[in-house]
Amino acid sequence: MVQRVKKDFSTALKNGLAKGERSVTNYKRTYPLLTRHRSIKFLYAENELYIYLDWVNKIRFRCELGNYKNSLELQHTLRKVITNEYKISDSSLEFNKKNELILNLNLNISEAKTTFIKDRALGVDLGMAIPAYVSISDTPYIRKGFGSYEEFTKVRNQFKHRRRRLQKQLALVAGGKGRAKKLHSIEFLKDKEKQFAKTYNHNLSKKIIDFALKNNCEYINLEDIKSTSLEDRVLGQWGYYQLQEQIEYKAKLVGIKVRKVKAA
Repeated sequence: MVQRVKKDFSTALKNGLAKGERSVTNYKRTYPLLTRHRSIKFLYAENELYIYLDWVNKIRFRCELGNYKNSLELQHTLRKVITNEYKISDSSLEFNKKNELILNLNLNISEAKTTFIKDRALGVDLGMAIPAYVSISDTPYIRKGFGSYEEFTKVRNQFKHRRRRLQKQLALVAGGKGRAKKLHSIEFLKDKEKQFAKTYNHNLSKKIIDFALKNNCEYINLEDIKSTSLEDRVLGQWGYYQLQEQIEYKAKLVGIKVRKVKAA
């Protein structure tokens, strides 16, 4: 703040402040307050993600993305910030018209510079034994499988058995704190399971995009799930739709075009 005031005062002097040709700059409550990037930290606490400022009374901003159309994009952006793929730049704090304190987080995102081979496509085949198997259109011998259905379902089944055990215990509890505690534990497990599936799909989609970039693919061909014979039970358990959504989003960031094609 001191640096900003000194800079503004110096500028005002050069522009005629001493001659009475201009007035001193006013600072209002709605005026953005600058904060250095090194003062902004990310932390996890009680299953929540917070943006933490280690000055100004140790303010913590809880990240609530809600159900907005771009919430998935925001999740990926925050993940890249946490893993240092995106760098935080100098940001600012300000109060809005509702008197809410807002953090304007500025990120330094470098544009992807990739030379694509014209019309080369990466075909992504979704399966049961191997969740995603990829191959290159003009060089089919370049292929690779990603993920393990057995590995995934093993963890999902562990969550499932723990929930069932808690539900059986819940049936024996009449009420009070014991019942509330069991209900809270069940909801906590559901959230953990969803987060596990989302993280697994995130890692899977990242590997697919990296493979496409490494092989200079201009397109990614995803099979149209509506035209496939995969069982609904398997689709629901694995989360293919979420996986495709993450692939489409990440491909867009690096300039790869995604096309939906028939499974055949």
